[in-house]
Amino acid sequence: MNLTALRYYVTLYQERSISRAADRLYMTRQALSKSLAKLEKEVGVKLIRSTGRGIEFTAAGDLFYRRVSRLLHDYDAALRELHQLDQENRLNIRLGVDYMTSFIYDEAALQPFLAEHPALQITRTIRTPDELENDYVENQFDIVLSHIRVPASTASVYISHVPLGVLFMADDPLASRRFLKPEDLENREVYATGGNTLFIQECNKYFHAIHSSCVVRPTQTNELFTNLYFIEKNRALFITTGYYRHSLAQRKLYRFVPLKFTDRMSAPNHDVYLYGEPDVFEQKEIRALISYLKDLPTKIRI
Repeated sequence: MNLTALRYYVTLYQERSISRAADRLYMTRQALSKSLAKLEKEVGVKLIRSTGRGIEFTAAGDLFYRRVSRLLHDYDAALRELHQLDQENRLNIRLGVDYMTSFIYDEAALQPFLAEHPALQITRTIRTPDELENDYVENQFDIVLSHIRVPASTASVYISHVPLGVLFMADDPLASRRFLKPEDLENREVYATGGNTLFIQECNKYFHAIHSSCVVRPTQTNELFTNLYFIEKNRALFITTGYYRHSLAQRKLYRFVPLKFTDRMSAPNHDVYLYGEPDVFEQKEIRALISYLKDLPTKIRI
């Protein structure tokens, strides 16, 4: 005997019609009748009688309905309470990720870790670096994974260093280089993700410091493939991190070439940090997550 057969019986008792019960259960009359016949055989008592006007329930059938409906009610209540208890025992973390890191620290990349740590539940949200900082201050996130400078009042952990470089059309003369120097970008149109104003400011501050005429401008969107179409249409360059190399591995139209900075002290920041309140980092699950995130870029080979 199984719970499904008992639910079939309760539905039939409430509908008082095999046709209506079968429709409510989205099954055929024959399948429902077969299930009920098997149930009667298992309990060893006649529960239902056929009459000229349809069916009626025996005294045993009435008693069986009262007991079974109570059993199913208690069983469903127990499942709800267990689910609620499980949710209360979980560590729910709101993770903010910026666009420039989201191409490697995506939901698919986190699944193996979450499978090994069922007590940890992560809600991942992608924002621009500017939005992340504001939303974190307004308590929208518990931890943030980003390449922006870490707010001074928070705890932080260094996750990884990623190469900063330029996306070219594959037929661009510079696309065959092993690396670029900042002077290679002179007199070229150079852009970065539109919502990433902090990063754009850092780039322009660096080019100004080395007396370069290169100016990095924002695109109108954060969406990767819209930006790539913009590059293709305008023959422009797109300065970004090596995460894009992973995203474009199967696309032959573009090339990512790392930048080699002449003054690394003032170069744009492209280190990734995880930051949040100190008590968050005391959780053993978060410490395990940090180890996993640190190892992830080497697995993807950006």
